[in-house]
Amino acid sequence: MGWGVDAPQTVGIAEYISEEKNMKTASYSHCHGESSFHIVFGPKYRHDVFGKDEIKTFCEKCFNEVANKEKFEIRALKVMEDHIHLFVSIPPKFSISETVRYFKGYSARKIFLEFPWLKQFEVGEKRFWGGHLWSRGYFFRSVGSTTDQAVEFYIKISQDKKQREKYYRSIILLVILKIKEQHQRIHT
Repeated sequence: MGWGVDAPQTVGIAEYISEEKNMKTASYSHCHGESSFHIVFGPKYRHDVFGKDEIKTFCEKCFNEVANKEKFEIRALKVMEDHIHLFVSIPPKFSISETVRYFKGYSARKIFLEFPWLKQFEVGEKRFWGGHLWSRGYFFRSVGSTTDQAVEFYIKISQDKKQREKYYRSIILLVILKIKEQHQRIHT
């Protein structure tokens, strides 16, 4: 539905943005719509196994393979030391539990094949001697198009210290420039 050049006054800015700018709907054989979720889950025992770059990178690769195979669209992915943030759009034929099962199951199998030492018990080491990489639970929230950008920002910027600092520096610079502009206008 297009609003033309200007949104009517009765429509709030959030609805206008949702309708005109951010709606990423897809067409399927018998339906049309959007199904996007912010999903968070972690390894069993909350081990910080993804602090090792090669395991983290391999996990990201596994998630992308699942997405390509099942036609999921990963909008944002952040593998933290002890948990995963995933913002994903899925076709309507998949439930959220199926989607999580695909990501967890495929990645666990591939990670254990690539790093078999993760399953071996060793005193004092954080290992998955029970044979399960992921904890059973997970968090999910459906994401409407008015909050897409907020979730992407949260995952990409706020969870990465370097990106967060870069973002805040740019905001501070913008504020300083605005203050200078106002000061020049007043004294000109």
